[in-house]
Amino acid sequence: SNGGYMSYHLACNTNLFAAVASVTGSMTPETYNNCSPTNATSILQIHGLLDFVVPYEGNGGSKSIPDVIDYWINYN
Repeated sequence: SNGGYMSYHLACNTNLFAAVASVTGSMTPETYNNCSPTNATSILQIHGLLDFVVPYEGNGGSKSIPDVIDYWINYN
């Protein structure tokens, strides 16, 4: 999951990648609120509904997966 968070952080803050994949990661509220990508970025998100470490519906340290996907749909 930490790699997924890092993937989104890099997608938001660099122009080095055309695509990122996150397996059970999300975006922190800080990354989400400060995301400013400079190019379209394809996203692959793999996440289970019963993940209690990084909940699908989010928590104080993670945005919900629907919020993350909606962000990238609207950005792209």
